[in-house]
Amino acid sequence: EGLSSLMRLAMKEGLLKGAKASRWGSVISHLLFVDDCILFGEATSNGAMVLKEILKEYEKYSGQCVNFNKSTIFYSSNTLEEKKDKISALLENNY
Repeated sequence: EGLSSLMRLAMKEGLLKGAKASRWGSVISHLLFVDDCILFGEATSNGAMVLKEILKEYEKYSGQCVNFNKSTIFYSSNTLEEKKDKISALLENNY
């Protein structure tokens, strides 16, 4: 619930962009499973920093830690390699 609240708040404040499931569909910012989650955001430095801050806030209040070494980042096929490298470095992740 905590992570969902933080993601919804960031969307409401315009800090985070999600992904559309279809052309006219709703915007999705996250999907939560039993012990996994999928977060959707814009492939920009700012988008990466917003996600990182949300995850830090979540860690602070939940006591759970995100292991970025066990995390995977998926990019659109249109995302340039330089941009992927920069975002992955910001998130301390090797995609």
